[in-house]
Formats: sequence, structure tokens, C-alpha cells
Amino acid sequence: MLFDLDDRIQVPGAEHLNNGHKKDGYVAHWKGIYDDHGRIMVAFSLNSDLGDSWEFLDEPRYPAKFSTMGTKIGVNYVLYAMTH
Repeated sequence: MLFDLDDRIQVPGAEHLNNGHKKDGYVAHWKGIYDDHGRIMVAFSLNSDLGDSWEFLDEPRYPAKFSTMGTKIGVNYVLYAMTH
């Protein structure tokens, strides 16, 4: 993958910036569904809003650390899908 994502942080949606989390959880979880050879077929992020991190990438009120993390995850998803 292009980006090392060992330092996982929760990416809150724009409406949750004040409290830093969604109502259903405080910790981000990354999960996947694997095939018989151990390759990821489906990857998803729980308690994070990656869509908002992409949508508000150029919005000054949305923190850059969340946009950066969301973009790194998205790029890794696309690269993995194109190479595996």
C-alpha cells in the first residue's frame, strides 16, 4: 500500500466535530471480509465518516488531520482494488 496506516484515528463526520464521535461509538474499527487466500474482498471502517473527510477536504473548518487520514485510507483502498 502507498500509505502506512498503523496510527488509526477516528474520522468524525462534519456534524460530530464538536463531540468528536458518532452517537453509537467512540472508537474507530477497521474490518474486512477475506477470501480463501486471505485477500480482502470487502473493507470497511466503523465509527468513522470517510465520506465527510473527502467532501470537506478543502473546507477550512474541517480539521486537516481528519481529511488527510480519510484521503490516505481512500487511496489505499483504490490501490489495493486495482492491484489484487
